[in-house]
Parts: sequence; C-alpha cells; structure tokens
Amino acid sequence: MVLRVLADRPIDPGLHAILAHAKAATQALGIEVFVGGAMARDILLTHVHGQAVRRATRDVDIGLYIDRWERFAALKDRLAATGAFFEVHGMSHRMHYLRPRGIPLDLIPFGGVAGNDQTITWPPGHDVVLNVAGFREGLDSAELVDLGAGLAMHVCTLPSLSVLKLLAWRDRGRENNKDATDFLALAQTYANAGNMDRLYEEEAALLEMARHDPDLAGAALLGKDAAMLCSQGTAQQVRAILADPEQMLDALLRVRSQLAVGGDAQRMRAFIAGYRSGFLGPIGG
Repeated sequence: MVLRVLADRPIDPGLHAILAHAKAATQALGIEVFVGGAMARDILLTHVHGQAVRRATRDVDIGLYIDRWERFAALKDRLAATGAFFEVHGMSHRMHYLRPRGIPLDLIPFGGVAGNDQTITWPPGHDVVLNVAGFREGLDSAELVDLGAGLAMHVCTLPSLSVLKLLAWRDRGRENNKDATDFLALAQTYANAGNMDRLYEEEAALLEMARHDPDLAGAALLGKDAAMLCSQGTAQQVRAILADPEQMLDALLRVRSQLAVGGDAQRMRAFIAGYRSGFLGPIGG
C-alpha cells in the first residue's frame, strides 16, 4: 500500500527538493534508502495523518544500505556535483543544501560498513563511532509514501522510529533530551496515526489494559509493533533501555515545558509504561 501526503499538508519545498536529489543519486548508484529522523516523523504524523505540527523539522536524515565506504564517497560526490550540496568539514555524514550552513542533510550508512556490534566507524580516521542498530529494520519495514510532485520514497515507520529514538537517546541523552521528547510524542500520537480502528477491533485487550484510554493503549500498541520488527540484537538493546523507565522520565521532566502533556509526571510515566508493556509483552512486563 502506498501512503500519500494530504493535499492541504504539502511538504516544505526545500525539504522536498532535498529528498528528490537524494532519491535520484541513490537510485543512480543502486543504493537502498529510507527517510528517517524528524523528517519521517513529520511526513507520517503531519503530512499523511494530518496531526498538528509539534516541532517542525528543518533537516533531513536518510538511512543508506551501503556495502563499502567507496559507495558512500561516490554518493557524496554525486550530490556535490549537482552544485546544490556542500560538504561539512569534520562531519563526514553531513552535507548542506543550497549554501554552506544551509539545510542539513544527514547521510547515515549501515549494512556492510557496520561491524558485528552494529556500529560504524567513520573513515578516514575511524575514530568516531555511531550505533546503527535498528537501521536494517528501519529499511525492511519502511512504508512507501507518495510525497507529491512525482516523488515517492520509503519512510521509516513510527514503530521503527521509536526504536531508533530510544537508541539515540541512550547514546546522546546527556547532550540533550530531544530524542526522549520525540519518543514520547510518538507514544502519545500513535493511536491517532491510523491505528484507532486496530485498537477497537483487533487489539481490544490493549485497550482494556489501558482502562479504555485510547492514547495509552496506542503507546502499548507502538511498543508491540516495534518489538515485532526488531532483530534479536536490536531488541536486546531496547530491553536494556526499558529496564529503567524512570531514567527517561527524569530526562523528560527536565524539559517538561516543551511537552504537550503539560508536565504531568504521572501521565508521562503511563505512556512510557504502556510502550514498555507492549514491547516486553505479558511475560517481560
């Protein structure tokens, strides 16, 4: 099934242009690609399902299935050759669109360039390590979305994005808590992202466990869907994070002024607990 952006919720022209360039370049090189990060969140929640904009993104993240680093370099060269993209000194993964310090495009390779521990180290020095656990699942489960103007791309699903956000928060949460707030937003909104009928027709047990609160049941459904797409190694990393849900709650409380739940600690705890119960299941919970 192909999803489509709503006619009254078009994608920003600059972001659309970046994705069009990225698709043309990856297609020419035979590289599998999916849209991730905040761009994927906005495409699915705002542009496809019509939800209100929470924090509009001005950057683009794409995951790239790369078998060797030479193909990554070839992709960057092809983008630079358009004259529309500029490399960023000291940031191998980033290019800027239209001008230096323009809209960021982050290129995240995974696949053959990753080690057995699901990490990559950036050439030439291989001194910067990035965890790419969950990216293979992001590609495998990605949904095809018609973005308008003849452009269609695979976009990371919300369950897969929730996993990537959890892993990113674990890896860089001390720098900021953006990934924690993004994760909470996914848990809060999953029911209204095309899943309400599922909750009332197929997942009534989750609705009952949530005392018929569809938003909390949606958080549990998000966790359940995420667990079903995770590989064993990725699931193990997520379970380790969910073993201490209070740590994420503490992070969210530090930025409560930015949250749509109005800083209600008990409500935030309930969303985290709902996702946790859905991911771990009746035995793990």
